[in-house]
Amino acid sequence: MLQPYTETELRDAQKNDIDLSTLIAWLSTDFSPSKQELQISSSFVRHLWQSKSQLEFRNGILYYFWDDAVAPRLLFITPRKLRQEMLHLCHDLRSVGHLGQDKTLVKLRQTVYWTNKRTFLDQDICKYVQNLRNSLEDAHNIARENLKSAQKRQKQDFDLNLNFRKYCVGDIVLKLDTARKVGISPKLKAPWKGPCVVIEVKSPVLLKIKDRKREEVVHHDRLKLCIDREIPLWLQRLRNDILGRVENKLE
Repeated sequence: MLQPYTETELRDAQKNDIDLSTLIAWLSTDFSPSKQELQISSSFVRHLWQSKSQLEFRNGILYYFWDDAVAPRLLFITPRKLRQEMLHLCHDLRSVGHLGQDKTLVKLRQTVYWTNKRTFLDQDICKYVQNLRNSLEDAHNIARENLKSAQKRQKQDFDLNLNFRKYCVGDIVLKLDTARKVGISPKLKAPWKGPCVVIEVKSPVLLKIKDRKREEVVHHDRLKLCIDREIPLWLQRLRNDILGRVENKLE
């Protein structure tokens, strides 16, 4: 997990940390702080000083020796500057797989060390979660803006190539058949049903049509003008009846 950093970067991060720099200076010079100096130090420094027998330098980097009966190991003592980054490496990387809270903490404790108190660790986790939420919200906002731009562009392209035909009452049309039947391939059946007659124009894009059996409201895009030379007798009678009623209303 520490692979993104060189030993020099890890060493400098510890030396520049306000808590670890003091502790490293004490350990490097075999200095024994007084009770007053320990009292004014942070709880993290006091805890590490009490466990100084478990502290060890490797190439100038301070580690905490975790004496585990199964797998004893050296844990990198993490400065404040790198704590959020360590949480990122344990949770966000693709190779990690966005583990849950408990598994992320287990993985974190196998590699790094920065406190033995869950309260301080929870504070760092809460800060990390809040930053993650803010990042996700920013990403969602960017995605929404891009989606709006794409929708606007697609609508402009669609409207540019739109072939809009205005239908009137009495027009004979065919309806696009989008129904699927089990066992019948759509390639082997006629794509258009009809003929039908337009009996009412509800809006520029919605029309009410009628065939031999029923009436229905259909979108403009599912209709096309019927150009058959021979029109069934029942449809001629229906069309004449509808046109006659329209003329009577106009009178």
